Amino acid sequence: MRMLNHVPLLPKLQDKVILKKYEINPETYRLRFRSLNTAADESPTELYVRLKDLFSKWVQLDVRSKTEMMETLVLEQYMRVLYPEVRTWVKERNPSTAGEAADLVESYIAARKGSSGTFRYSGVFPEARGKSVGSGEAPVPTSSPEGAPVPASYQDEEMPASSQEESFNQKNNLEVHMRVHTGEKPFTCQECGSSFTQKINLKVHMRIHTGEKPYTCKLCGQNFTHKNNLNSHMISHTGEKLFTCDQCGKSFTRKVTLNYHLRIHSREDSFTCHQCEKNFCHKLSLKNHMRIHTGEKPYSCPQCGRSFTYKPSLDSHMRTHTGETPYTCKYCGKKFSQKGNLQTHIRLHTGEKPFSCLQCEKSFTYQRDLKQHLQTHSGKILHCSSV
Repeated sequence: MRMLNHVPLLPKLQDKVILKKYEINPETYRLRFRSLNTAADESPTELYVRLKDLFSKWVQLDVRSKTEMMETLVLEQYMRVLYPEVRTWVKERNPSTAGEAADLVESYIAARKGSSGTFRYSGVFPEARGKSVGSGEAPVPTSSPEGAPVPASYQDEEMPASSQEESFNQKNNLEVHMRVHTGEKPFTCQECGSSFTQKINLKVHMRIHTGEKPYTCKLCGQNFTHKNNLNSHMISHTGEKLFTCDQCGKSFTRKVTLNYHLRIHSREDSFTCHQCEKNFCHKLSLKNHMRIHTGEKPYSCPQCGRSFTYKPSLDSHMRTHTGETPYTCKYCGKKFSQKGNLQTHIRLHTGEKPFSCLQCEKSFTYQRDLKQHLQTHSGKILHCSSV
């Protein structure tokens, strides 16, 4: 067996101090894999084995995933270190693995041996540049001996961890990421033809067609298509308003609502009511507002004929006819047709008393109780009706 003139990849590691000094970690092997150069008289098969070894030390995956990813990246790196004319010859034969590529290179060599029966490997691989083979320091040449440039797709690149190449722990992650660059969208909705880069995005999209709403509010029972919508909805129960206008101090539960509100101050595309001079971000909002001045009630109940200014008010009213009770108390299970009624009921469990008397600071659960209490301060005498 031919002895290979290899310089050791690393000094012998004798203790933890040396280990720390040389920082042996997956990133070290990644750099060596990417900047690998060929050794003197190294055969195609020996190069393939060495690439596999560096890759195995670089990528820490389960056996199956590592094998699949290794075949892709080792083949890519193997092709990089071939001279352009050899690379072209091998690529025309479409090898699927680096092992197949190595066999093709061996065939290439065998077919070109002269009458002496010898063939220099330097005719296949660029010569080593005097650096340690596999050390991560010797650059892969970017041109052939004749000066022909190596195709950009196979040129070695610098590998700073921050910019030119992202690392991926799973082959699937790499494949999905590459679609960002290629624009490939292999998952298509059979209903409307919309395409997506990931299967999970198609799955979420299908809820538009199926009506599926897998996320349920535990406080009121309302269902949502997306988890983000549920998270936004939960703020309506807590009353938390995290987004405040710096100009007028008004607070909002959602940032998008604050952004709409800010347009009022900037007068950007704002719509003004000419009767009360109130400003609105959207023309539709102004149109709905005008019903307050005109008294228009365009939404009528088909059961009793009662009319409403806004459609949500009609929807809420319809539950009095259908008996639907979509809002459930999480404490006792009691159901309500109106969201406001549920919120009022929950105060019985929480002890919340939001209505306070400004004169004596006494608090009440219900507004009606506060109104009755205020009569004690007004001096109005309440008489018991005679029997």
